[in-house]
Amino acid sequence: MGDLKYASWDGSKWVITTVYSTGKVGEYSSLAFDNSDKPSISFYDGSHKDLMYASWSGTRWVITTVDGTNYKKGQKWGNWDGDNGRNQDKSINVGEYSSLALDSSGNPRISYYDESNKDLKYAAWDGTRWIITTVDGTNYKKGQKGCNWDGDYGRNQDKSIKVGKYPSLALDSSGNPRISYYDESNKDLKYAAWDGTRWVITTVDRSKRVGEYASLKLDANGDPRISYYDASHSDLKFAGWSRTTSRWVIETVDSSGKVGSFSSLVLDSRGNPGISYYDQSNKDLKYTAGTGHVQHPAAPTITSLIPASGPVVGGTVITITGTGFTGATAVNFGTTAGTSLTVASATQLNVTSPAGAAGTVN
Repeated sequence: MGDLKYASWDGSKWVITTVYSTGKVGEYSSLAFDNSDKPSISFYDGSHKDLMYASWSGTRWVITTVDGTNYKKGQKWGNWDGDNGRNQDKSINVGEYSSLALDSSGNPRISYYDESNKDLKYAAWDGTRWIITTVDGTNYKKGQKGCNWDGDYGRNQDKSIKVGKYPSLALDSSGNPRISYYDESNKDLKYAAWDGTRWVITTVDRSKRVGEYASLKLDANGDPRISYYDASHSDLKFAGWSRTTSRWVIETVDSSGKVGSFSSLVLDSRGNPGISYYDQSNKDLKYTAGTGHVQHPAAPTITSLIPASGPVVGGTVITITGTGFTGATAVNFGTTAGTSLTVASATQLNVTSPAGAAGTVN
């Protein structure tokens, strides 16, 4: 047995209360506060294998079942105990790895793992009921043997396909959900964003065995930042979306030993990351803070080329002036790269035109 508890600091001491104590409850908990600083908690009920939600009314904890009804009508082993929505079929298992966020009106949104169907799921309270959708459960190859479907959109019945563990949920300024999570089948870190009509899913890091213990935050522009564990190298990693380059920028934060599991990410007022995480090698809790992450200069501009043209046989040394040349690695003439590139400064490049090149410089 186990209880869900809540601890709050009253200014001089920790005040600990029991939120729920029926059966084995409280694993995979996630905490959020509404605009009145009232706490809400999503959690897993291990006895019934349900996703649960607790909210403080001001005088008591109100407990509801979010998802525990994922059985087909007429299913022989689906049986109920009369408790609203409580699942007594132990083969049905939903609610692990929950991540909670509240919208501007205080309505809860929860991402979580559906162990029965090996899917990533998302639950949203619309004011009267929970709306539950499958975010990702369709990552199979066309013609893959053993992949079959039950007619429920997006529900994966091939138990060898597993997506959705370690989800981390954030809402943008319009209340649209964004979720980072682990694709166990492909060993990738993935990111799902709701665009108003559908879930847009991208792979953030595909370097294999990456994405466990992910933690997601959005910066002031709504761009995602994710800390996560690289199990292949036992490293803590960080990924951020760059609007300038339209790509994910990935870096290794800590590689000193076996580090990076159980990460938790925050962003300060300037968008700089702070990460707490576990150092398994030394059995320590660690913290790291960074500055200037995923802040790229503007795209380079060209103001002059000397000479402005040359023979297609190549071999002409060209001096290019402009801005934003720091870190330049290539200059293309049409579709052909120049040679002998040197970065003289942030405003000047020297490059030799290639043989047979014709077209504009980019």
